[in-house]
Amino acid sequence: MSRPPVKLALAVSIGLVAWSLPSLAIAATKSTNGSVTRDVDNWQGISVEDTACDANDVYSDYKRDSGLAQVFRNSQGCGTTETSDKSSSNLIQRFNSCVDDAGSNTCSTDATR
Repeated sequence: MSRPPVKLALAVSIGLVAWSLPSLAIAATKSTNGSVTRDVDNWQGISVEDTACDANDVYSDYKRDSGLAQVFRNSQGCGTTETSDKSSSNLIQRFNSCVDDAGSNTCSTDATR
């Protein structure tokens, strides 16, 4: 009696395990020189991180399914991250990442769902 090659059995086993695992969602991220904004829990909310020690606030202009444009601000300073409220019934549609600096604020382009 012949045995199936071990490599084939291993490949089939790995394939079955990979197929049975849930797909991992990769967070959408937008950034500027000093701020990073990410979607949280599959667009239920956003987090805004201050990545520069420059005394400038960071924020995101964002919009939920309800249609209301909003601003979420992080004023905590260098190295901090603030996370918005989450809602599974009113998801984030779009967001950007901004630094509240002198003159016109510096903002990224939008990430959209």
